[in-house]
Formats: sequence, structure tokens, C-alpha cells
Amino acid sequence: MLATCDDSQQGLRDRTLLYFGFVSGGRRRSEITAADMRNLHKVGENGYIYQLDYSKTQQAGVTADLTPDKQILGRSAETLAA
Repeated sequence: MLATCDDSQQGLRDRTLLYFGFVSGGRRRSEITAADMRNLHKVGENGYIYQLDYSKTQQAGVTADLTPDKQILGRSAETLAA
């Protein structure tokens, strides 16, 4: 699927969403579409942390035994920066 994404704005957006969905732990479509840029935080020069407050298995929100932070590094972080 990544090979079908060209270098246009739309292709870059699609590539970023695909990377985000897989690198952050295999997000569900509903979690990807509900993603909010306010929950994305830059860490260091080449990384991001996405705080996933709610998911199918975490419907009560953040708890002490579940970590909502999902790392986004490498090529995935590069597409977010672009």
C-alpha cells in the first residue's frame, strides 16, 4: 500500500496515516480517524509520542496499568515532520 503513495500532498498524507496506524501499535481505523494533533508531541530531534487516551481496550480512559503513550520513530516520524 505504501508503494501506491506518490510524493503529492495527498500521497504524503496517506503514507503518514499508514505509518501512524502501524507504528503506533496497529491502530484501528476508528482510532486513526479520531486521532488529534493535540495529542502528538515532539520528542528530541527525530521522534514523536502520541497519547492515545481512548481505544477499544481502553474505553475508561487512562489508568495506572495502561500506558497511553505510543512512540513514533524513524521513517514514520520523518513523514509526520514532512
